[in-house]
Amino acid sequence: MTLEPILEVCHLSKSFGTHQVLRDVNFTVHPGDVTSILGSSGSGKSTLLRCINLLERPNQGEVRFHGRPITGRGTDASAYRTRVGMVFQSFNLFSNMNVLENCMAGPVKVLRRSREEARARALRYLEQVGMAPYINARPRQLSGGQKQRVAIARALAMEPEVLRRAHLRPGPRDGRRGAGRHAGAGRQRHDHAGGHPRDGLCPRREQPGGFHG
Repeated sequence: MTLEPILEVCHLSKSFGTHQVLRDVNFTVHPGDVTSILGSSGSGKSTLLRCINLLERPNQGEVRFHGRPITGRGTDASAYRTRVGMVFQSFNLFSNMNVLENCMAGPVKVLRRSREEARARALRYLEQVGMAPYINARPRQLSGGQKQRVAIARALAMEPEVLRRAHLRPGPRDGRRGAGRHAGAGRQRHDHAGGHPRDGLCPRREQPGGFHG
């Protein structure tokens, strides 16, 4: 039985002035899929993710979540983002919070979970990404790879249906400083070799789109 798609990008185009960044992009994400988006710097990967997250409005086309268009003006963007998470390219960790507090903030303040439940959830995902020994560290004490893993754990702690990640950094999985171990690494993933930066959406299918530098 074919599962219905969670996310559909349909004929999506985006321009900034006269510069067209995305042109007629189409793909779907089904339950269990891990989709990688490959391209050179400036080719529109992050812009596509920002359109899916409603941080940018496409000029044409639409994004559908469980079959419902969400790029219209009537969408509750905050409620949608609790179900479709994003790990930002710059990670955007809260500098005034330690690692554990960063991962607890969303479940407590947005999902209204108890602190006990939020702590247990945060610790589970920090353990999965190899950052449990660093729960009391502040972001300034972490390497770039460690910050990325905390950001992934923080996004997973919201338990979204779809998780978008910008510019993944592969690396050793031994938990050392600078390692690039990722939650969900055991899931099947399809992508192309070639050394380009990689963005991705997780909830295996690589599909071409119209990206323009």
